[in-house]
Amino acid sequence: MIWNFDTLKGYTLRAADGSIGRVHDLLFEDRDWTVRYLVVDTGSFLFGRRVLIVPSVLGTPDADAKEIEVALTVAQVESSPSIETDRPVNRQQEALLHRYYGWAPYWTIGGSVGGAAGMAAGLAPGLGIPPAGSLPPAAGGPPGEEGGGTTAEANAAGAGAAETTGPDGDPHLRSTRELAGYTLSAPDGDIGSIDSLLLDTDRWTVRRVVVDTGTWLPGRKVVIDTDWISTIEWAENRAGVSVPRSRVEAAPDYDVHRHQPLEGGGGT
Repeated sequence: MIWNFDTLKGYTLRAADGSIGRVHDLLFEDRDWTVRYLVVDTGSFLFGRRVLIVPSVLGTPDADAKEIEVALTVAQVESSPSIETDRPVNRQQEALLHRYYGWAPYWTIGGSVGGAAGMAAGLAPGLGIPPAGSLPPAAGGPPGEEGGGTTAEANAAGAGAAETTGPDGDPHLRSTRELAGYTLSAPDGDIGSIDSLLLDTDRWTVRRVVVDTGTWLPGRKVVIDTDWISTIEWAENRAGVSVPRSRVEAAPDYDVHRHQPLEGGGGT
């Protein structure tokens, strides 16, 4: 199912035993547009601390309740390693987080969001988790919990990652909030700016981009495929598409009044 991420912002993340906060942002890889983490604002629960949650523990967004089920417990999230999500996330921090929860690292062979392996194990298609209503806690947990890693153990496990990655953030992990507003250009001229991103929540990938065509085509927002985007210049706050302006002009309009998820292809 296709969702505009702006719709998901503010959705409650519902753990097995209570709320852990609301959707704030997501981090995706700019090489293949795969979503790696949901950024959760814990609000008063953890005094405004923001935490990272991998897609493999997320259920299907519920448009009526405005919430997403999460295969974690409140205690697990509360005791998880602290990561400054307003700064680039580096591989050492990722290793600490994945070790603590027992998540398979996506940067190693076999690490994935979901897919065939999860389906073969009887998990929800594309999500790598059991169907809604039967979500078990993740492997990690607070200190002393059976099967769970402690923050200290996670620190030790992540030390090796620091030796090869260094202190800088992973240059391929990008924020949805960061990308919004970027100027977008075609080979034959500017076409507007990036308005929002459309997500496939079955596979947790960014499938399409909503473009505000600005003064070029006043009053229009069109939907283009991520395959059209050929360059992203993060330092310049600009992106480029590989197709001429005429292709963008012929792209389908985005319905700005649609609040429910787009069914199926939504915009092709």
